[in-house]
This record gives sequence, structure tokens and C-alpha cells, in this order.
Amino acid sequence: MINETDCDGIMIGRGAMGNPWIFEELTARFDGNSYTIPPYEEKLSVATEHLHRVISEKGERVGMAEAKKHMAWYIDGVRGAAGARARIMTSSSYEDIEQILNTASKQHKTELQGVFKKIEEDYSGVFIAQILAVGEVVAANKEKCIVVLNDL
Repeated sequence: MINETDCDGIMIGRGAMGNPWIFEELTARFDGNSYTIPPYEEKLSVATEHLHRVISEKGERVGMAEAKKHMAWYIDGVRGAAGARARIMTSSSYEDIEQILNTASKQHKTELQGVFKKIEEDYSGVFIAQILAVGEVVAANKEKCIVVLNDL
């Protein structure tokens, strides 16, 4: 975009909500380096740390009110996120939100394992390459290859 428009800068805005890694990703891309999307477990770990810090700084009542919207952003794009967001918004304690995030993480991991198992069953004999991020194939040069993204 910068090369095409000759602009002096880019405004990130809401793209950073629940995705503080966007700045690292953009820096890598501008420098011509590859970027690996953090695993979902890391995202939830950062979300939990974010929640803890906000509550430590502002107290549980104010901190919970401010942190809920941020916690909802962290789980965006995960199956069942709408239900988890609703539970986050009605939760009343740090422990409740932490439990919701942990449950979402476990469900996400279980779903991914199910996806990989289903692909292996459906495509028996076909090489399956699991990749860490778009364009980074673990093993290449196979005649028949299915690429599966982590954190679907």
C-alpha cells in the first residue's frame, strides 16, 4: 500500500483490538521478513495477562468493566466465540473470565484435533502438510499435498 500510494504512514485503529501482534507482523512485512501467527494458546495467555494487569491497576470493579470488551476481541474468529463473548460480558469476576478463556482454549484445541483427524481419514494416502502460517509449509515437494493451517 505504501509503495502504491506513496503515503507517509498507516493507521491501524481497530485492527489492533485483541491483536497486539499486528505491529510485529507489520514490521516484519515491511522489512521483507516472514511472520508466524502466534498460536491460539499464546493469544489467550496474553488476554489473561491483559485482564490481570487491568484489574491490578484499576481494581476489580472498574478493571472488569474496562477489560470485558478487550477479552471479547481476543477470542474473535474462534468457533463458539459469540457464546463466549456473551458469557464474558455477563461475568462478574476475574476467575469467571479466566475460566471462560480456558474453556475456549480447550474447545479450540479439541476442534483442531478433530479437523486434522477428519482430514487424515478423508484423504488417506495423501500427504498432509501442517503449516504454522500462510506460506510456510513444513514439508514441500510432495506430489499430492493438502495444506492445513494452524488456528483455523
